[in-house]
Amino acid sequence: MDSNDWQNRPDDDRLRALLLSLRYCSIKAKGFKSEILRLLVTASKDNLGEVSESISRMLFDQQYVESDYLNQLLDKSTMMISKLREHGISVLMIPDSVYPKRISLINDAPYILLAKGNLAALNPEKSIAVIGTRKADDLIYNAGIEISYRLAQEGWMIASGLAKGCDSAGHIGCIRGKGITTAILPSSIEKIYPSDNKGLAEEIVANNGCLLTEYLSTDQIQRYYFVQRDRLQAALSDNLLVLQTGIEGGTMHTVRYAHQYNKKVFAYMPLIDLPPQIDMTGNKELIHKNKAMGIADFDDLLERIQALKSNSEEEQYDPASSSSSLVGSNSDGEQLEIPGI
Repeated sequence: MDSNDWQNRPDDDRLRALLLSLRYCSIKAKGFKSEILRLLVTASKDNLGEVSESISRMLFDQQYVESDYLNQLLDKSTMMISKLREHGISVLMIPDSVYPKRISLINDAPYILLAKGNLAALNPEKSIAVIGTRKADDLIYNAGIEISYRLAQEGWMIASGLAKGCDSAGHIGCIRGKGITTAILPSSIEKIYPSDNKGLAEEIVANNGCLLTEYLSTDQIQRYYFVQRDRLQAALSDNLLVLQTGIEGGTMHTVRYAHQYNKKVFAYMPLIDLPPQIDMTGNKELIHKNKAMGIADFDDLLERIQALKSNSEEEQYDPASSSSSLVGSNSDGEQLEIPGI
């Protein structure tokens, strides 16, 4: 590719390629990243060229990258964007109207996200993440499908991570309920993880849902990708429903991010005597420590969400009222296990 090809692109694709190129630059300065995010979230379609020039100047001024190397990266990124689009994958940057607005609000929002499917699923009117252990008991798994089915019928977008067990229950229930579901991946869209759920990923896209990721097909899956994925699940959702979890596990990472982002957290706890082999210790602990509200079924969940919404609307008219967090703090210092692959 001629090095002038990038310069000849429209302003939005020039910025898109530049942001994708930053993945390959060794940039450790926190202030630099914060400034880029500030530029991106305040950008408009009329000043994308100026934003691109500002970021390029910062790169050169701070000597993060040399001009010749950046030109190579820009050529590589431009070709990559074209190839992704050929495969039906959209390359989204923060200034795009379809970039998830909820995710753009977090302090480490990805400059670039890759998506396939119904992009409207990324900015729903109301959303909830349905998550939990990969080793869900059949009773909990089926309850998760039922709850997700009814949530879908009530117009909720259901987000989850495409893992086996509870995540799958959320996606499947939503599809059966004719709703819209978004799968946030710890892998690229071209190389679905876990591979056993490739069929489910295709079903999500075929049923007006969306696949979302930070990662390219050239990225080797790392353990921390799962934690990074968890933060996007929490960010994309207004509420979080934990179907089943032990005290340790990846689910707790998502709960912590939900606390950080001030999202409402619920934990499933049916009003029946569960067999001792069903591990609900994580659910019980979240409820006991006031980090989640216990719900027994769909009707209970919906009632609590509506009550919280009503209380929130009433508080807007009472500036003197003091609100307390229903999910508690996340400062207990728990050491949580990062899920393996």
